Amino acid sequence: MVVTRIQVRNTMKAPIARLTVDETWYDKGGALVTGSKGIINGLLQPDEVQTVEIRTPFDAKMSANNYNFSHANGTVKVHAVKSLDAPKDAAPAKAAAAPAKPAAKKK
Repeated sequence: MVVTRIQVRNTMKAPIARLTVDETWYDKGGALVTGSKGIINGLLQPDEVQTVEIRTPFDAKMSANNYNFSHANGTVKVHAVKSLDAPKDAAPAKAAAAPAKPAAKKK
């Protein structure tokens, strides 16, 4: 089994529904050998990082591979990101959104 793990981050302002990564394997001559897909069920929220795992049965003819990204509503424009960490300006917004501690009860 060939296991491919790809970390993805949603750089858009809207969530991505059911992100799918199709992996296709080719032999040295460019002929299709095999393929498989990995899926993130549900929504990939803005700036969220998740790992997609693709499991493909091993074939000795495998030489090169290709990835195609799509989601429930069509194709995905793929962009390389400098870092998979959440942007620094997003951290204060998350901290402000944290629920306040309940007030202590008086006896």
